[in-house]
Amino acid sequence: MKLNKPNPLVSIVILNYNGKGYTKALLDSIKKIDFPKNKIETIIVDNGSTDGSQEFIKKNYPYVKQIENKQNLGFDEGTNSGVRHAKGKYVAMLSNDIIVDKNWLKELVNAIESDKRIGIVEPRLFNKTPNGNYEIDEYGTTSLFQTLAFRSDIKKRPKNPIKVFTPTSACLYRRELVDLPFDKDYFAYAEDTYFGWKIRLMGYEIIQVQNSVLYHEGSATIKKINRNRYFEFLAERNKLLNILTFYEGKTLTKLIPLLALFTILVNLYDMKSIKIRIKAYLWILSNLQSVTQKRKKIQSMRKIPDKEITPLMSSKFIDEKNVKGGINKILIKILNKYSSLYCRIAGIKTMS
Repeated sequence: MKLNKPNPLVSIVILNYNGKGYTKALLDSIKKIDFPKNKIETIIVDNGSTDGSQEFIKKNYPYVKQIENKQNLGFDEGTNSGVRHAKGKYVAMLSNDIIVDKNWLKELVNAIESDKRIGIVEPRLFNKTPNGNYEIDEYGTTSLFQTLAFRSDIKKRPKNPIKVFTPTSACLYRRELVDLPFDKDYFAYAEDTYFGWKIRLMGYEIIQVQNSVLYHEGSATIKKINRNRYFEFLAERNKLLNILTFYEGKTLTKLIPLLALFTILVNLYDMKSIKIRIKAYLWILSNLQSVTQKRKKIQSMRKIPDKEITPLMSSKFIDEKNVKGGINKILIKILNKYSSLYCRIAGIKTMS
């Protein structure tokens, strides 16, 4: 597909925290993309790096607009601070531990320009494995309970773009749709689901573009700063925030029995992290007013009902591929079948 009109301006927002080497590799790959350079605005958000990243960027990439935060604001507010300075019709968000393919941006822009109903487009993502190779990220959706689920059609590489529930945070979106993509209170984790779910509530489609490709080193920044279990707490709390703020009241009511069962089973299965999860539960309970306000804000954006959204989600408690041990896999399969049956009886449509 070729653009039949002038290329739009695209703002590429890159978040960096003590990742000078990664950022260099990413910026060098962006130089090689097949897209008019005068239609690209590159913004680096530095989240308080201490490795000389700021000076390095200024010296070697003077055309880059750099936003220097005095402290680490996390992925969410860090990215937001870059988006505030974006002038493009579209914004492409990237973490610094990524290499882009030559056609990455061109294919995304072609896809989103083809249909005004498309709000977000994402590339095919290949994650680096321990042996140095790259494998396709098969996580194409999330479950009703906010656990990652595989999609076999992603690995098969269909010829045409496929609809996804929410994108990875490395996506491109219409700047006009939202003032800022993320909730700063999330800090990190589950923000991609938050953003995509919000765009879907507004009635826009999200698609994965097969000829657009990214290569991901894999959570390089988190590895540098994850000195304690704070990020495990964030992951659990933010999943709960998504559940409590995005579902319609009637959907949430139907899901309560499954959510209760899921919570009990997860804590029994992974007792070593039970204190972290309890901390997340207590945060929700002690911040109910804030959660309620977030819910009102999200629900005010709603243009379509849940019945048009949940068919892109999975009814599985946990994807069997994420479970080790023969007995555990059998138990999970049984529970997943129970969950699927419950959803059919309750009138909640899902993809599996």
